[in-house]
Amino acid sequence: MEDELSGRILIVGEPHDAIWDPKAARVANRLSRPWMRFTLGLSPIEFRLRVGYHAFAPPCIVARHNRLIYDIATSEAMCPWSVGGNYDWPIPRRIAEEAGLPRDRFGTRKTASSHSHLSEPSRFSEMALNGYRWFVSERHAAV
Repeated sequence: MEDELSGRILIVGEPHDAIWDPKAARVANRLSRPWMRFTLGLSPIEFRLRVGYHAFAPPCIVARHNRLIYDIATSEAMCPWSVGGNYDWPIPRRIAEEAGLPRDRFGTRKTASSHSHLSEPSRFSEMALNGYRWFVSERHAAV
């Protein structure tokens, strides 16, 4: 995907749990989770820096309106896209299904792909922190 992404914007769905899950959206309040203000997509960050694209996350824009998202997600109109269980995100499911994605190919199980709490140096081992600092200094030197 390097050639396709270079110099472009990739639209992503993060931070999904706090926005699309009606249970989380009901209790979260206007960016009450500090990590919601940090850069998204920790797993692909080196790839993004090397290839040169930006990840744009529309959920970050609507995060301040999580109570309204909850109202929409739990409305009667969204019932056909509510499947129950621990991974019940009616709004993204509706978007995906109306775009032609079969129900059984979207949101069937929860899998985490990165850790969202790597915003403090104390969360790194000494070796990892030194490697990260080296990586950042090398990338910044080229800018």
